[in-house]
Amino acid sequence: MNIKATYFFLITFLSLAACTPKVTEVVEKPSKNSPAEVKTAPLPFQPVKTYVVTSIKTTPCYGKCPVYEAKLYSNGKAVWIGKKFTKREGKFETNVSKDKIQEIREEAKLRGIFFMEDSYPAQRKLFITDLPNTIISISNGATPKVITNNHKAPKNLIAFEDYLKDFFENLDWGDKG
Repeated sequence: MNIKATYFFLITFLSLAACTPKVTEVVEKPSKNSPAEVKTAPLPFQPVKTYVVTSIKTTPCYGKCPVYEAKLYSNGKAVWIGKKFTKREGKFETNVSKDKIQEIREEAKLRGIFFMEDSYPAQRKLFITDLPNTIISISNGATPKVITNNHKAPKNLIAFEDYLKDFFENLDWGDKG
């Protein structure tokens, strides 16, 4: 049993060592008077993962509350999905400049979004089920900040929600909505 474990660890170690990419190599042997010339091999291409920079989603209520979801991705792609009671129903896509993405991040920082509670009211047991929820997310490239607003949200959160609503509603979606 001990020999099997030793072989297992030896094979695992060798297979891991064999898979490790080599980044540098010495091209010529250095002389006493000159340093070695080092050639850097390119690292394998790894595509940058696209992530959601910001999103806003509204949930239904017992009346005619707009129900939609809008997302803006790090590659500039924006998606609108209008479900009910919106001037634009269905799925729409468009593109947004990197400057607009940065502008949204700056607005979130200005409003203190990253330091807010995750839900309003802070205790979920105080949520009113008849009211729609507005769920926003904002990411600076790391873990996104997600906030659910049922009611009693701070003014800065409501202002940021309004900013996002206006931003998404005023994009050129290629329709006449």
